[in-house]
Amino acid sequence: MSRPRRSTRSHHRHESPDAGRTPVGRALAIALFTLLLASLLDAEALEATAESQPFGWRHDVATAVVRPVVAVSRALHLTEPRRWIEDALDRPHPGGGDEPSTATTEPSMAPSTSPPSATSTTSSLPDSTAPPPTPSTVPPRRVPTAAAPLRLLIAGDSMTEAFGPALLDAATSTGVVTAEHELRYSSGITRPDYFDWPAELAALLAEHDPEAVVVMFGANDAQGIRTQGGTASFGSDAWIAEYRSRVAQVMNLLDGDGRTVYWIGQPVMRSGTFDERMSLVTGIYRDEATRHPGVRFVDTRELFASGGAYSAYLPGSDGQEVLMRRDDGIHLTAAGGRHLAGAVLDTIGQDWDLGSP
Repeated sequence: MSRPRRSTRSHHRHESPDAGRTPVGRALAIALFTLLLASLLDAEALEATAESQPFGWRHDVATAVVRPVVAVSRALHLTEPRRWIEDALDRPHPGGGDEPSTATTEPSMAPSTSPPSATSTTSSLPDSTAPPPTPSTVPPRRVPTAAAPLRLLIAGDSMTEAFGPALLDAATSTGVVTAEHELRYSSGITRPDYFDWPAELAALLAEHDPEAVVVMFGANDAQGIRTQGGTASFGSDAWIAEYRSRVAQVMNLLDGDGRTVYWIGQPVMRSGTFDERMSLVTGIYRDEATRHPGVRFVDTRELFASGGAYSAYLPGSDGQEVLMRRDDGIHLTAAGGRHLAGAVLDTIGQDWDLGSP
């Protein structure tokens, strides 16, 4: 009797690639992918947070980790969707940090934990409540024409995000002005290790050869500053001396070759503490402008105040209340940008015959 033949056919189970992966493993993989995607989409905000860290090992480690992520995000254009959304919502881009953190109304470029002392503030600067000094006398300028328009450069931090384009549009609408706007988030003149404005401005002057320059810095400068003697805390005598020296250097750079400089002061801020800090830096701008004949200081405090105090809403051109400040109590809305642009263009028009817009 013959034995039954055993089948030699192999039976293979066809499994999906994920069959050997546990639900926990799949969930972890999804979570890691989601975290990576979120990091790429929000890379500029992560960069702003890293750059905002005070000097020290935390700052060095954070920036070293984040910068490759930012580079990949920008190369893949993954920063653009968030910018589109923020443009639609009229919010500042996080691409560098003037945007405040959720825990404070001050910019994310973290200031020193030591507030300015009364003695260090008042001993080195004129009283911030006193009337501003008489502006520098500016000699009459040539009359710009459509064939030979005034060359205008606008530069600054995120306070120029709404203001810069508004001024550019208003100025060029005269038909006798050409303008360029250079914006750098999270920037200022306390942290050239993050962004070197003097070097950037020198390059812009060489590239565009402007006859007039509008600059607005300061919102990120209320933090420690490196001096030859070490790091000085915000508001100290050493800080004021170093910051004043840097402001003077930038003014010397900008008003050379007969250029006219319009240095914009900081508007009143919602946070009382932050407003005091901005009053300090603005006082330095005002004071240094009197020492540079080619620099015009433009005071914006009363322009954005109601009864001397901060107000998010101010009367528009038709007398109706208009939202001028964003919900962080610092930045300008599109309407606020146009409000400031109109005032600055009026000041420019005092020196240059721009005709009728």
